[in-house]
Amino acid sequence: MKKRVLKKPAEGFPLAITPYWASLFDPEDPNCPIRRQAVPVKDEFIVSPHEMADPCAEDRDSPAPHLVHRYPDRALLLATDHCAMYCRHCTRRRLVGDNERLRLVIPPPVLTRQ
Repeated sequence: MKKRVLKKPAEGFPLAITPYWASLFDPEDPNCPIRRQAVPVKDEFIVSPHEMADPCAEDRDSPAPHLVHRYPDRALLLATDHCAMYCRHCTRRRLVGDNERLRLVIPPPVLTRQ
């Protein structure tokens, strides 16, 4: 199977899709709900300054890097800054991805229609 390699736009958010997740897309439907969770649309790259803010206010409750401690009886450890797939709705997308090394490899029919 041929694969298309796409580089993440320099100013965009991380993009990664597993081959399994891509196999669930309907290649004929650009509004396929599964596809929309993973493949960005052009309007997503129009970013207002407030969109990059910490939407869950986790930075305020972070006593150390990669640790969120909001409630007395629990903590959130951000163990990695990479995901197998970057969900378009992710509230932590400001923290994830590697601008230099992140690449996407998916089957060609998935991105050909928009």
